[in-house]
Amino acid sequence: MISRPPSLIAVVAFVVLVGCVKPAVEPGAFAIDPKHNEISVDAAGKLLWNGHSVTDTQLAGLLKRSTALPIEPELRLSPRAIANYTAVDRVMSACQKAGVTKMGFVGNEAYER
Repeated sequence: MISRPPSLIAVVAFVVLVGCVKPAVEPGAFAIDPKHNEISVDAAGKLLWNGHSVTDTQLAGLLKRSTALPIEPELRLSPRAIANYTAVDRVMSACQKAGVTKMGFVGNEAYER
């Protein structure tokens, strides 16, 4: 009869950390374009930075980062025709607090009539 050695339990000698958590936002969502960036405001007051949904706090950070660039990019504010005025006012206030100097409204010609 062949004798077997007793079962052994493996001892952990090292640890490998594996990042399994997905980021809360898609990569590049909060990128700042060095030439121009667009903030949209929809009817519900939702804010979009270059097409990606952002909170007021995130917007404030993006505006601060953009004004810190060597050449400040142009900021294009594009509220929808039925956009909540309070939300547009919050955006304009955030721009003022961040020191934005290059801002303009775009798309207004669509609402001339």
